Amino acid sequence: MRCLGSYNNKCIKECDCCSQHSLYCCAGTANHPANSYNYAVGDGEYLECYDWCCPEDHTMCQDQCYPDSGLPKGYGPYDDSYGPPYPKTCCDGQDCCDAYETYIYHLTYAEPFCCELNTVLNEADIATGAQPQCCCENEYDICCPDLDQKC
Repeated sequence: MRCLGSYNNKCIKECDCCSQHSLYCCAGTANHPANSYNYAVGDGEYLECYDWCCPEDHTMCQDQCYPDSGLPKGYGPYDDSYGPPYPKTCCDGQDCCDAYETYIYHLTYAEPFCCELNTVLNEADIATGAQPQCCCENEYDICCPDLDQKC
């Protein structure tokens, strides 16, 4: 194909054309942004170059591709249940929560932890000795007045 720019008078490989424009040719993966750029020259020629691409079992997060099960602490998979499965991107903190939930930093160990404030997360378990836990915004708040429970 002929590529817009310094190579428009020569035939080069499609992926080389994308590279010339600091973009990616995402052959073999559908995990890329929906928008694409065309740098092909000539009638009927079209080239899809993208800002990024990741393998299909990875997620784009903080400008890097991470394995789906290995996102950085506090990040989770962005869930667009109504859209297509790709591109797979991450969300951060409150952006990962549903509208009625709050992001709780002190309960986040890997993926963001979200819960509805002042709701009981787990009941007491006499067999294990586990105490009931409440969804409090700050670590030492008293919430769920019925429990008089500190987080």
